[in-house]
Amino acid sequence: MVTGFITVIEFESVFGRLWQNNQIQLKLNIEQKVQNIPISDQVKYITETCFSRLPITVLPASSLDAFKFNEIEYIIENTFSLAYRIGPQLQLRTLDILQIASAVKIKQFTNFNVEYFLTNDKNILNNSGIIRTTTTIIPISPDDFLSLLKI
Repeated sequence: MVTGFITVIEFESVFGRLWQNNQIQLKLNIEQKVQNIPISDQVKYITETCFSRLPITVLPASSLDAFKFNEIEYIIENTFSLAYRIGPQLQLRTLDILQIASAVKIKQFTNFNVEYFLTNDKNILNNSGIIRTTTTIIPISPDDFLSLLKI
């Protein structure tokens, strides 16, 4: 499985809020390891621990593109320029569009054949048809993905 850094950022964001509000509990040994460091360092440590233990490769599929907006030419990261182009078609939340654009860029710039976009996000799953038509990537829930693999 592969993902982009935008997923790491979202994981830290969501996990950090839940962790700070005591809505998540971890194994006692992990909680003890991080109890005396600032919350931001706790979140970074736990994020890195999670991603190091999962079979996920995090890829930086990006480069710079020339991009014209309002008669001014900018040099921006290509995931943002793709998100800008597909955003009006997808009409999703900004972060969701950026994640989908990141998946497309990973597919374009690596040897990984990104076929599925694994998510629990109901809005993305409910719009899987337009996402698939626009990007050729299929949004799928973890349960449906496991069923597909027959695990």
